[in-house]
Amino acid sequence: MKTNSRSVYSYHLLLILGIFVLAPYAKSADLDQSVINQKFLTIDWQEPPILTNCSEEIAGAVSIPDGVTTIDWFAFAMCKRLTSVTIPDSVTTIEAAAFYSCTSLTSVSIPDSVTTIGDEAFFSCTGLTSVSIPDSVTTIGDEAFERCTRLTSITIPQIFHSKEEAARLRLASLWPNGFVLPSSSIEGPKLFIQLPLKLRLIGKQNFEAVIETANEVSGPWTEFKSVVIEPDGTAEIEIPNHVEKRFFRIFH
Repeated sequence: MKTNSRSVYSYHLLLILGIFVLAPYAKSADLDQSVINQKFLTIDWQEPPILTNCSEEIAGAVSIPDGVTTIDWFAFAMCKRLTSVTIPDSVTTIEAAAFYSCTSLTSVSIPDSVTTIGDEAFFSCTGLTSVSIPDSVTTIGDEAFERCTRLTSITIPQIFHSKEEAARLRLASLWPNGFVLPSSSIEGPKLFIQLPLKLRLIGKQNFEAVIETANEVSGPWTEFKSVVIEPDGTAEIEIPNHVEKRFFRIFH
């Protein structure tokens, strides 16, 4: 069989070129994915620095560089292979739709520096099962968690603990049992006396408190009643007329 020398030469040339062309890609595949991800971040280092856009090629975990103050509108939109984000404590604002349709996102770390989360910030982040929002956040936009269908709980400041807020944020299915207060705001319940004779407790929802009573501050103290604080953070106990005790306290 006759061999075409030009064909053999062309084949060897393509093979050699292939080695040189493909070698850099093979090497880059061995790099840590987090290093590769950094190349996909677009940051405007103006004052203040803003993370403006990210390539949809991002995969796995991402750590936003320190110094960034704002995660801009649609910054991570449609990054469907993004699994986790660590946000530095220089960030104060997460703009609207910042993580729009990041369907593989399962973890996001929001620091105490953040004060504002925009509308639809986590729209259709269907991989999220829980989110922790610190007490520093005072503003959360409408429908921030629209279509986050796998969320089972959210740690969120007291100002958002209401049926109306849950509906506005598209978290109605989690209210009230799926709403948790940040650890920084959890304190023991406080006891007040109202007239006519009534005790009123303020504290964390579902907290079970035991009320004790005595004739003297020094005691002896005996149990008066056990109560569970309601979802609105309060509980009231009427004091029957026949109760002659003068002092009440919460047993810890």
